[in-house]
Amino acid sequence: MAQVNVTLIGLNRLNASFGLAMRKLAQVPNARHQFAVTGSDENRATLDKAKELGAIDQAIRNMDMAVENADLVFISMPFAVMRDVLKAISPVLKRGAVVVDLSLLKLPAIEWADQYFRKSADGQPEAFLVGVTPVINPAYLSDPRTDIEAAQADLFDQGTLVLAPSPSCPPDAVRLVTDLAGLMGLKVHFMDPAEHDGLIASMEGLPLLLQVALFRTLSTSPGWGDLKRLSNPAFVLATYRLETDDAEDFGLSIEQNRANNLRVLESLVQTLNEMISVLKTGDCCHQTRGKSRMVRADKSIVYRLVHGPIERWYLQPIATEVASLTSDQQESVRRQALIGWLQTILLVAVSVQSIFAGFLRALPPDLRTALSFLHRIEWGAYVGILLILAQVVAGWSTQIVLTNRHWLLAWRFSKPRLLMGNAARVAQFAYLLLALLIVSAVIWVRIHGFIVAAMP
Repeated sequence: MAQVNVTLIGLNRLNASFGLAMRKLAQVPNARHQFAVTGSDENRATLDKAKELGAIDQAIRNMDMAVENADLVFISMPFAVMRDVLKAISPVLKRGAVVVDLSLLKLPAIEWADQYFRKSADGQPEAFLVGVTPVINPAYLSDPRTDIEAAQADLFDQGTLVLAPSPSCPPDAVRLVTDLAGLMGLKVHFMDPAEHDGLIASMEGLPLLLQVALFRTLSTSPGWGDLKRLSNPAFVLATYRLETDDAEDFGLSIEQNRANNLRVLESLVQTLNEMISVLKTGDCCHQTRGKSRMVRADKSIVYRLVHGPIERWYLQPIATEVASLTSDQQESVRRQALIGWLQTILLVAVSVQSIFAGFLRALPPDLRTALSFLHRIEWGAYVGILLILAQVVAGWSTQIVLTNRHWLLAWRFSKPRLLMGNAARVAQFAYLLLALLIVSAVIWVRIHGFIVAAMP
């Protein structure tokens, strides 16, 4: 039975719950791993509470002493002190230690780890950073508490662990974290660190900015004195993080992710302007009428064959990513989703037609002539070229491509994914090259007379 030494730096809800989950795993009959969990926190009362809950085996306030023998180090600290924590523990981390970064942003932490972690004589790091973001048990999503009082052994049940390691992180270090996630029953989802920080702007940065905007709008109003008398749960829940979060931590996390926060904020402003326009025109019921039309469309054949599959196959699986895009990018994704659906239908149609064409030889000559259209499949090449070009055009100006994990156009072979920036441009040029190859093949076949025609 292998023992894994784990240190938890910062005993808040997340880290204490990791400790409880690991202690629970160790109690499983015939468990292959035992976890020796050490907790470190500057607050003595928090350390005592962690011991009382059973989240840790021992408490050590000094971080250097707490991490010196650790195989795994979980850091869940305010973002404003993350750099100092990495700098402080780097000299004493054992060779091969894996540091699990639970901070809000992954790119800055990767940069700090690269700066501070010890390196061997050949310049290779001796400890490794793996950035993660846990998506917790849906049963606890409505609980906003972040302190140790909210820790639960099943906080991660039915959850997902989003991993955003740097490209240079060794596979063995990543595997250690994914194996632990598997033992805890967490699904694992990999994400590029830059993509992670772009999405986190929507899910963490924007809600915080909204709370600041709401409080500032009302607190600077001439009627603030009277407004405070009407304060109720709606206002408290909409601004609660302004009381619980550290102002310096909040400001630094917004500043370090400025470009992404600005992008989602501009998208929000556009939506607010649309709402203002609706209120000014007095057409406040247009949303209700829109929903009514959607219900009627849902009953139509067109909706079931087109809109429904596009939503299920393409848009719903990437809804979180799409929500963080600008309105132009969102429109580009919707257009490419339609094109992808058409590409998939075309592929199926051509495949089925090719199968039927093979059976024509077994039919009588007169029947073969009558069904000769089934043997002409070059139309699929022409339509395919048009759909490839349409997809490139739809995403060219926004530099965004809707594809799958294999980059095979927008065929629904696997879960859809979005490519942005340079990756999108590379894919678009590859698709243009593919279209050119298909055109060349069609021309070559026509010149050499190999277009499949009706059987005699």
